[in-house]
Amino acid sequence: MPNAGHCSECDKYVWIGKDGGCVNGHARSCIRGEYTAQPAPAGGPLPPVEVVHVDSVATPCESPSPGRRWSRRTIAIVAAVLVAVLGLGAWRAVVFIGERREQQSAVAYATQADAAAAVLRDARLSTVAALATGRFFDLAAVETRVDVLYGELSETRPPALFADYHTHLLGEARHLRSSISAARNGRHNEAQQEINAANREQEARLQAAEAIISGAE
Repeated sequence: MPNAGHCSECDKYVWIGKDGGCVNGHARSCIRGEYTAQPAPAGGPLPPVEVVHVDSVATPCESPSPGRRWSRRTIAIVAAVLVAVLGLGAWRAVVFIGERREQQSAVAYATQADAAAAVLRDARLSTVAALATGRFFDLAAVETRVDVLYGELSETRPPALFADYHTHLLGEARHLRSSISAARNGRHNEAQQEINAANREQEARLQAAEAIISGAE
């Protein structure tokens, strides 16, 4: 005799197909209480003799879709772990679920952003130290690194997920660049103001990171 079960999508007892799913096209994960059934006069299976418990809140299930590359059970998950130790905190792991090309793009950008954040962290510390000690000669090499980084970030087109994050990363680099230039040219008050502006961009950047993480959970 054929098997039947309760389909959470159809909300009734249905025949089970060869693939283990509902004959109406719903996946095997929708089926509860499988049993050997007798045909009902009106079509479909007779309910089981014993009451089969069906969860009041059905487990979400998916209908088969031939056009999809992966099912939800086998979908590729790429974690981009950014471990830049920043002044206001650190990145947590971010999980991306999607097409392989999007994953690769996100991982590539995450790697670049991690390195950029480390450069900006060091530049900030060097500039603050120079303003405190009056030793500005060492800022020449720092300024060069930040100039190069700013140029690279300006030409980078981040994945859509990172658009807001990238805007603040670029703003942070721009303000640090201005701060270093002002410090080296004796405009110390301006340099401190630019440091403060860079700190605000950093805080906004970390908030954007938290938004990305929350969306991926």
